[in-house]
This record gives sequence, structure tokens and C-alpha cells, in this order.
Amino acid sequence: MAISDLTDNMNTIKDNGKADLKLSEATRDKYLQLINDHRADMDFAVREIRQTLESFGNVGSFQSAHQVKDNLILDVKGPLGVEATIDNYNNYLDTLAETVKKAANRLINSG
Repeated sequence: MAISDLTDNMNTIKDNGKADLKLSEATRDKYLQLINDHRADMDFAVREIRQTLESFGNVGSFQSAHQVKDNLILDVKGPLGVEATIDNYNNYLDTLAETVKKAANRLINSG
């Protein structure tokens, strides 16, 4: 299942989920904090990867060295690269956090 499918399913639950168990505000807040902490870790990882790319110096005159450097940059910045993948994952985490918040509020308010 693609991350976009998971995000779509999460949006469906967020908008239409039924309150079918009990949950405390403290549990909700702790769960949301875990999601936010994980997202912050992902953002930190992307920054570290970008800094590593920026630190690439002169790779010399060998064509193969230039090709390796270009491939590494593409693996990070390309349409299927690390940055795009983490952006998609962060979008999922944002949707997950919003879903948890809304679903938890429904549970808390249901008594």
C-alpha cells in the first residue's frame, strides 16, 4: 500500500470515525507528542542529509567519481529521492496527528 493510500484512509477515519472506546486527554496528548517528536526527528534527518550533500567537495577528474556524486544527489533530491519520500511521510504524520486529535476528542467528548 502506498503512503498516499494510507493518508487517504487516515483522512477517512479522521472525518468519519465513531467513538467506540474510552481515552483520556493525557493519553491523547502523549500520543500526539510522540508523533510530533518523530516528525521532528525526520526533519532533523533531512537537514543532516542536506548538510552532507553540501559538504561534497571536488571529487577530482574521474568521470566515475562525478557520476557517483550526481547519483547520490539524485538519490536525495530526485523525484523518488530521500527528500520527497520524507516529505510524503511527514504529510502522513501530519494527517495521523490530526486524525488522532479529532478521533481522541470524539472519544473524550463521548463520555
